[in-house]
Amino acid sequence: MTLEKSHEWYNFNLTEIKSVSIEDVDGDGKQEIVTSEFVWNGTSLAELSVWDWDGKTLALKSSQIWCSGDGTCPWNVDSGDVDKDGVTEMVTVGCMFAGIKCSGHLRIWSISRSPAFPLYGLYVIVATVAIVLAFAGAYFYVRKKPKTTQIDPFEDKPVVLARSLKPSSNALD
Repeated sequence: MTLEKSHEWYNFNLTEIKSVSIEDVDGDGKQEIVTSEFVWNGTSLAELSVWDWDGKTLALKSSQIWCSGDGTCPWNVDSGDVDKDGVTEMVTVGCMFAGIKCSGHLRIWSISRSPAFPLYGLYVIVATVAIVLAFAGAYFYVRKKPKTTQIDPFEDKPVVLARSLKPSSNALD
């Protein structure tokens, strides 16, 4: 086993990773590393982070810290297209203290798609229109092309059916 990268960090006084998920959560076609963390700065906070790993560099792409009450802790995170809308959601579950009790919390997150995605649709539309126009032009070109000769099946010789459609300057033509 070979360690490819190690990255240590802390926010405020304490950061503890509670869970990890791997999924393409921003629609860029590459898998991201998604972590849920417990953060302490005198108050307990929860954090959801999205990381990019290209084989050499680990970079934080997005992060969100929240507090829903004393003792907030995100225990787990998973990712998937929960509502089947084509966007991958990240789901965090955890708890927070409520007096002497601990209440559960579930949050559903998503990242906006990059503006490059709609351009793909535009390229498909332009290419489709170009292909349709090319076929239509070819159809009308072939259909309007005048026939000037035909093979006589009995004599196996060409027979002139019509003259050229060019305007003539000689009235006797």
